[in-house]
Amino acid sequence: YDGAAFDRFGYSVDIQDDLIVIGAVYDDDFDLEDSGSIYIYRLINNEWIFDDKLYSEDIQAGDFFGSSVSINNGIISVGAVYDDINGYINCGSVTVFNYSNNEWNQFQKIYAYDLEDNDFFGHSIDMDGEKILIGSFRDDNDYLNSGSVYLYALNNDEYENIFKVTASDESLND
Repeated sequence: YDGAAFDRFGYSVDIQDDLIVIGAVYDDDFDLEDSGSIYIYRLINNEWIFDDKLYSEDIQAGDFFGSSVSINNGIISVGAVYDDINGYINCGSVTVFNYSNNEWNQFQKIYAYDLEDNDFFGHSIDMDGEKILIGSFRDDNDYLNSGSVYLYALNNDEYENIFKVTASDESLND
């Protein structure tokens, strides 16, 4: 569509029914180096057609938006592992989009309730029904960089954290 050298189109991918979502983490749109983006393709009359290109509403240079993607029932979740939130560096975030009135809209931005520098929240994502599972492989629990997974569920039109999973045998740099 508008690819440039080193955008890393295809860094992350997901498919469901007639939609494909593709991350391009080094995309430099808006003169924001390595801010990232996602591309959406739709199957129409047996042909995959470009549908849209999306960014987080507060995209910044170096966010790596599109480092992970997941689609489920018209909802797309997108990880930005190097996103800086509330003064924390590279803590990461996940942006959720929904499709309504023939357009994609940013629905919510999610970040860990216990965010810290360099957690890389959003490194991995999976969705099922009204739940989102988000990996944060450098989250610090009882040990430095032991990692964790956050489970979010849709409640009153907003995804809320309902559980944080840590390894029962966690250790340093798990």
